[in-house]
Amino acid sequence: SYCYCYQFHRFLINPINNKSLQNNILYSSKDNSNNLVERKELWKTISSLEKEAVELLLSGDDNKKLEAYKALSNSVMLKNTDPFLKLALAYSEALKSNNNDECERLLKEMNSVGLPPHLSNLIQQKEKSTSLAGSEFLIEEVDPGTTFSDTITEKIRVKVNSFFDNEKSDPLNGKYMFWYKVAIYNEGPEPVQIVARMWEIEKCRGEKEIVRGSGIMSTQPIIPPGDVFTYQSVCPLKVFPPKGKRIIGNMSGAYTMCKGNMGQHNFTVKVGKFNLILPESVATATVSK
Repeated sequence: SYCYCYQFHRFLINPINNKSLQNNILYSSKDNSNNLVERKELWKTISSLEKEAVELLLSGDDNKKLEAYKALSNSVMLKNTDPFLKLALAYSEALKSNNNDECERLLKEMNSVGLPPHLSNLIQQKEKSTSLAGSEFLIEEVDPGTTFSDTITEKIRVKVNSFFDNEKSDPLNGKYMFWYKVAIYNEGPEPVQIVARMWEIEKCRGEKEIVRGSGIMSTQPIIPPGDVFTYQSVCPLKVFPPKGKRIIGNMSGAYTMCKGNMGQHNFTVKVGKFNLILPESVATATVSK
């Protein structure tokens, strides 16, 4: 996107700005606040590139897959411009050559520069969780990767990714809206048709719900060999999770498909479980009943 390209140009392609950024962070103590902003913008760009790459890979388009690889390559190059990581690389080289004096100097320099912003944030979150250990609630630690699932059944691959919709949610009334994106890949030698779907939704309070329907979005799409079918839908949850609870539900399911010249062979394609996770800011403000 335009935003990604602009920021990448700012940090990587423009050598004057990039060199100035590095020198300011490494050798100046007068503009620490500005340097921190610059580094946050750098890692925000890296995160945006990685998210863009994931979206492109989920599309199933081979051309977009190449664009995803380019975005990931750009993110790696940007990471290498962070002063802490540059010093860490230099430290590794000094360690290999048993240059103890240089190692000591580089460690002091790394301490002066500070960790990359995203690592500092993780440490702050951990310290915050620890400080709340004696409070009435704890913030649940989660693995963001569990919002994603990737399952293969009879050469049909199903990838799903969920995300929280803050604008359409109303935590005070126990209403939470999640979107989920699905990509169904036909990696087999013959066309398949989706004739039915089933979702099992489990809430954090223990309630379970089964949702069944014909096809997808009022259609029964046919997926040719080597092709992919994608769509997105919503999962509204009515629940009052404990304060600090972030995984407030999960989903799994299956598609009934058919193949063969006359569609005579029916088979079930599984959808692996994926979690419905609240942002930390929402989880700490939830109302428990």
